[in-house]
Amino acid sequence: MTRGERLLARIARERKRGHEVSLLVVEARTAERAALLPVLREGDRVERGSTPQRLLIGAFGLPRSAPPSRVDLRVVAARVELALSARAAAAEPPRVGWLDPRATLPTDLREAEERALLMARLERERRALFTAVGHELRTPLTSARGYLEVLLSDPPRRRTDVRRFLEIAQRETLRAARLVDGLFELSLLETGFTALRPSAADLAPIARAAVESLALEARRNGVRVRRRIRRADAPLDAERAMQAVLNIVHNAIKFARGGVWLESRRIAGSAVLTVDDDGPGFDEEDLRAVSAFGVRGSAGRGACGSGVGLALAEAVAVSHGGSLVLERSPQGGARVRLLLPAGQRPRRDVLTGHGRPASVRAPE
Repeated sequence: MTRGERLLARIARERKRGHEVSLLVVEARTAERAALLPVLREGDRVERGSTPQRLLIGAFGLPRSAPPSRVDLRVVAARVELALSARAAAAEPPRVGWLDPRATLPTDLREAEERALLMARLERERRALFTAVGHELRTPLTSARGYLEVLLSDPPRRRTDVRRFLEIAQRETLRAARLVDGLFELSLLETGFTALRPSAADLAPIARAAVESLALEARRNGVRVRRRIRRADAPLDAERAMQAVLNIVHNAIKFARGGVWLESRRIAGSAVLTVDDDGPGFDEEDLRAVSAFGVRGSAGRGACGSGVGLALAEAVAVSHGGSLVLERSPQGGARVRLLLPAGQRPRRDVLTGHGRPASVRAPE
């Protein structure tokens, strides 16, 4: 038994005695114990993990003045990550994950490590989404506020200018409202608090309607949308399916250089919508993501985006028992495939054991 395995066994024993002991897992190219000393507390234990790049921290030294469950492990992990980042290469930041003291503790060391590092990945996605959403909200709100302040402090003399300022403020306010509505819908879908109304439907007319709705935006962006729409029957909540398709096609139009290709058809018992674009495409981190939460296409595309669109499309797919697949497109950009099963009822249990949809898959 290795020292890491003994530490895991000790944590299991302490939990059986009713103590809420946490396990943190550090993965870094240069995982040095000395770098952790400033953030460790009295009673914490550090051991080498299953690989030389991993360290295990047994958080035995939790404050006794307050219930251990109140300790925010996100904060602890962030402090550890900050301490290691000072010594790590900028291109390869350390990953610090954790297992909640109330969650089931795996008996296998590698499984425990992978579960903890999954939490690290989800936390990075959460931060990325909040950062992107904050930026996206700031832009329209700042614009609307600016025009309204002009109207209050120094209103234009011409009524046409007043109307134009009000129209801009309204448009920017609606843009912010759509983002908030998207987050609210995403929350409802991921927590299962919204009921689907499935019926026999065809994905083809939904795809056709989505393209027509976005035709003006495509022309404005100089993007040509090519369609190859075939019948794709499946039990669908048509309204939710339309949300997903609109978000996927809108994402493609936003980032495309000049072309978007859309196809719907039945493949192996599933109704499948495939949308390609000729933009820069997804980067490696996007393709490795366990969820579309925070994925905006490519970090290097230079276009604004919050990541809510693909996340909402994913949640709709999962609620139908399907999935969202992110790939590189043969057109040189991104490919997003929406797969909805044609032969089963939509799922009611949207959540996985980690509280997040596990539906975005890397390319096969």
